Amino acid sequence: GTVAVPIDYAKPEGAQAQLAVLKVPASGSRIGVLVVNPGGPGASAVDTVASMGAALADTDILRHFDLVGIDPR
Repeated sequence: GTVAVPIDYAKPEGAQAQLAVLKVPASGSRIGVLVVNPGGPGASAVDTVASMGAALADTDILRHFDLVGIDPR
């Protein structure tokens, strides 16, 4: 999905940018949220979270934590 954020936070009613966002929900009792930032220019947090969700599917991490990635603008 996407989330709208202001281009200029000093003018929150002004122009907006759409940021890509992905949440992989915990499969069990959630105790928290892990926000993923892959770092580096051009890296996609959404793609990273999708890959991590598949790789961590049967682990305690994904059983108890939502994974969230938001691509930078």
